[in-house]
Amino acid sequence: MLEPGHNNQDIDKIINNIMDANGYRHHYEVAEYFMVSAQTLSGWVKQQKIPPKHLLKYYNDFNQDKLEQTVIHPSVSTATNDNWSVSSQTEKISLKKVYQLLYKNKKIIIGFPTIVFIVAIIYLFFVANLVYKTSAVILPTEGTGQNISGLLGAATQMGMAMPFSMDNEIAWDEIYPEIVNSERLRRIVLQDTFSTSRYGAGIPLQIIISNELNILNKPAHEQQQESSKHLNELIRVNKTRLSSIVNLDVYGFEPEFTATLSKRIIDHSGKLQREYKTNQINQKRQFLEDRISAIENEVKNAE
Repeated sequence: MLEPGHNNQDIDKIINNIMDANGYRHHYEVAEYFMVSAQTLSGWVKQQKIPPKHLLKYYNDFNQDKLEQTVIHPSVSTATNDNWSVSSQTEKISLKKVYQLLYKNKKIIIGFPTIVFIVAIIYLFFVANLVYKTSAVILPTEGTGQNISGLLGAATQMGMAMPFSMDNEIAWDEIYPEIVNSERLRRIVLQDTFSTSRYGAGIPLQIIISNELNILNKPAHEQQQESSKHLNELIRVNKTRLSSIVNLDVYGFEPEFTATLSKRIIDHSGKLQREYKTNQINQKRQFLEDRISAIENEVKNAE
């Protein structure tokens, strides 16, 4: 068993070890560690001894090797089962110490993650500007020159050398990104009206963007330029490497607004593309008709 008597220097050392290990600053905290009153602790110091029960607690926590040497009776050191029991008791004491440490710091352990979570929620919903993204995959449209194929055939039969053919048209996936990124498309879309929770219904896109950029006090032409530049930043269009499919990404501050903006861009870009193709065909048709008419006149004059 433990010897009850210790000199005053040993008791001071024990008290200092407990205070240093637990961050205590006062002796009454050491008394709480032993679960006794401050007067009892003072009595131990005066009597130059610590009761064996409380000294055992100290050795369990601070001096495991000495604990095993002083507490374990020699007769049990040769018994395997008894050694296993002592090890189990030591392990339970260590786990209890961990639990006590966690319980002592429960406010920090629980409070810090809770504060971080609350700050993240506040920032996400009240401070940060949410950005929504709508993605679309645009498939190529079938564009052929069947409308003027008859004229090309007639011109060939008449021996006319055409400066163009229907096989050298610009690829669809080359034209479409240029149309989407064009200033003309942005001007059209900026005049469209949209409904948003933030600004209400039927508001032109240029006014919405001007509000977002806080530029309503600037002249109209500057608002139009900066709104057009910002709209261009909200649109991302790129083509895939091994196909003619085009990917379109549109960004906005509300999900429904972003989806509507993406649909408007697709609709207007489709119209501009059809207009571009129609102009190309009309130019070729007009050229062919003029050439055929000129040749017919030459034939009549020759007769």
